[in-house]
Amino acid sequence: MKFILTILLLITTIYTSAINNVKNLTQYNLDTYITRCCEDLNIDSCFIVVQPTVFKIYGEYEGVMIKTSDRIYTILMCESATYLESLQIVSHELTHIKQYINGEIAMNQINYSEVKKDSGNEYNKSYEKEARETGTKLYEKYGKYNPITTPIKK
Repeated sequence: MKFILTILLLITTIYTSAINNVKNLTQYNLDTYITRCCEDLNIDSCFIVVQPTVFKIYGEYEGVMIKTSDRIYTILMCESATYLESLQIVSHELTHIKQYINGEIAMNQINYSEVKKDSGNEYNKSYEKEARETGTKLYEKYGKYNPITTPIKK
C-alpha cells in the first residue's frame, strides 16, 4: 500500500510541477546535460530514469527508451559506454521521449522484438532518422563542444 501511495504522489508531483525529475543511475554525471536537452526538446513534467545495463540491448543497441507509464520514461544504456557515447545515447533517446509526448510515434510503432528480426528497416524509419539528427545537434550543442559538460564520474 505504501508503494502505491508513493507512486501516486510521484505522478501527482510530476504533473503539477511542470519540471522534470531525473534519476541518473549511471557512473557519469549527466543531470545537467539531460536538463538542457529536455529544455531544447520542450520536454517537461516527466520523470526520467537513466539505468545502466551490462549488455547491449538485444545484442546490438547501446541504448533504448522505455515508456514505463504516463510521463515516466526509462533510458537503458550500456554501462560500457564512454562519457561522450553516453551523451549521444541520451540525446537520441530523449528525442524519442519527445516524439511520444507529441504523439509523433505511439507505443506499438516501436516493437523491439521486431526490430531485432529486421533492424535495417528500423534504422531508416523517419522517427529514427529524426532521433539521430536531433541527438547529434544536442550533442554538439551541449556535449561535444561545451566545456561545462566535462566527463565527471560520480
